Amino acid sequence: MRIRIAGKIVDSEPRLSIRVVRKRLTLGRGERDYMVVDSGFTGSVAIPEEWGERLDLSYAGIQSFALANG
Repeated sequence: MRIRIAGKIVDSEPRLSIRVVRKRLTLGRGERDYMVVDSGFTGSVAIPEEWGERLDLSYAGIQSFALANG
């Protein structure tokens, strides 16, 4: 199976369009919200608090992070 998700580079950041509807995060949809893809992925996913509330996620904690581009 192949999945292709198109995005764009803005200010040296690879961005994917997303949309949150009915507690689901959909990639490749939407215009206002986007997610930055970090090429140094270590297994953690950081999302804004607002998205966590809209997705009805449980609070896991706070962790510092930096994107690969600084």
